[in-house]
Amino acid sequence: MHGRLLSLLLLLLTSPALAQDEMQAIYKLFAAGRVKECRIRAEAYLKDHPDDPGPPHVLGRLWVRQDARKAEAYLKKCLELSPRPAWMTAWTHVALGEAYAKMGKKPEAVAHLKKALALNATRNATTQARQLLARLEKGKAPPRRRPSGAGKPLPDFTLRGIHGEVYTREDFKACTGVFKFGPSW
Repeated sequence: MHGRLLSLLLLLLTSPALAQDEMQAIYKLFAAGRVKECRIRAEAYLKDHPDDPGPPHVLGRLWVRQDARKAEAYLKKCLELSPRPAWMTAWTHVALGEAYAKMGKKPEAVAHLKKALALNATRNATTQARQLLARLEKGKAPPRRRPSGAGKPLPDFTLRGIHGEVYTREDFKACTGVFKFGPSW
């Protein structure tokens, strides 16, 4: 009896419909900018579905701004897997173009951006590919986002540590680093 219930449960959990629902949830997290949660769920999904091009596509696009080499590995894996929709292929080429540009590999970046343009799969992917290609052809690197307070002096503040200790701006006077006040996502 328990064996049959376990078999039924495993069948339900590995159902293509449930897998598709999970991938849709991952894409919604991606679109909403919920990076950490999206990354965790996509990595877990990839372990259970190594032949699905969706998770490496999402993970590659998530990593492209932080670690171009890691993004490259995921995006190449996505291109090796099939079937994949044309929109996914186009966005994968755009992301690879951006990753290669950040690594200083201009010929590879241009080649992938031209592949994305040739696919003409989505307006947004095509527009982004054109913009990145134009920047590369003008000799400009892709724009890097800087925090809004970058380069500004640290304001006066008082923080309480997890053990009750109190810190002020003066405690960090000789330090170089990043201070983020606000949500951590």
